[in-house]
Amino acid sequence: MWDYDKLFAEGNVVGLRNIQENRVFPATVEERKYWGKEGYVDWSELFNKTLSAGNKGKYEEYSFDVMYVIRLDEHGNVVERLFDREKDMPSNPMPDLEDNMFIRVQYYDYSEDLYHPDRKTVLGYVDMIHNCILYQDGRFAKIENGEIKLIGCDKIVEVYKGANSFGSCLDYYRIWRDDDYQSWLNLYGTN
Repeated sequence: MWDYDKLFAEGNVVGLRNIQENRVFPATVEERKYWGKEGYVDWSELFNKTLSAGNKGKYEEYSFDVMYVIRLDEHGNVVERLFDREKDMPSNPMPDLEDNMFIRVQYYDYSEDLYHPDRKTVLGYVDMIHNCILYQDGRFAKIENGEIKLIGCDKIVEVYKGANSFGSCLDYYRIWRDDDYQSWLNLYGTN
């Protein structure tokens, strides 16, 4: 998802937020050979989907989020903003899908109105063993290299964990809902 070599290139300035203190401080990325040594940040601990570290490993007592990454020129001027958490990362990220989860997928029906997509949804079963999503309506989507290849303009809007059938995908088992989908539901008075 992220180009870690570009984000954590030597000389980049990373704004790290100490989650416990809710304080952001800048840190400069050093040569990779110093990462994790006494007095240096181990930037590789931030190589993950959420660009966060903590609650495990050597930073167990602290948790950190990357808030921004900038590249400077030789005079200290900002040349490029490589990452900005507020713009580049949703506040409600979808959890990683696991085998035996269910998802609700919103799909667009352009036959009625191209500019106002119908909010039709269908449930899908996540089968990581066979690398596919099996939809309740008989369709399927492939999972390639851990990435779901949805059909057309489909979008995952809900994730369920612990349900054991399409019929048991109730709020009790829902662990995530897309913010845009929730806004649409609120607008039309459902859920």
